[in-house]
Amino acid sequence: MINTIIQFLKTAPLQIKILLFGGILLLIVYFIGLIFVFIFPSQQPQETVVTPRRPEATTPQEIVEERSASIINDIKDDLPYERRYTLSTGLPVTTVIQETEDPSMLSINIIGIDFNIDEDDPDYFLMYRSFNEAALDAIAWIEENGGSGTYLLIQWSENINEHQTAEAWLRGH
Repeated sequence: MINTIIQFLKTAPLQIKILLFGGILLLIVYFIGLIFVFIFPSQQPQETVVTPRRPEATTPQEIVEERSASIINDIKDDLPYERRYTLSTGLPVTTVIQETEDPSMLSINIIGIDFNIDEDDPDYFLMYRSFNEAALDAIAWIEENGGSGTYLLIQWSENINEHQTAEAWLRGH
């Protein structure tokens, strides 16, 4: 029988020899793997218990409020913050960042932006661009001081119409 196998290998095409060699190699690797499994059995995984930081925070809104309050807590030693400067648009503004009565809400007022500007006004796009630049600058300051702008709840103005305009401008509207 061994002579038959040797005779077959001598006359077999190269592709058949490669397939046989690959199959034999695969079997060797398989058996080595089995040996390792029996010599070094895996340990049973330990059960991991995840405890929520605050069990009462169960809804998405509550989770965001908790994260926002944590961010504000991280930067509250640097508050209130005020900066007067001129934006790249040429518009002078004052940015005031401060805590609110709500521990999960941060107030960012950008003074010098006309939030009540009509969309047909030639300066509308200037106000839109200026606000977005100042807002990014305020978020950058928060991040430089150990906070994160990702889950931060922001009140852009005490005036609800101005706040809604700011939110719309941030969404690109």
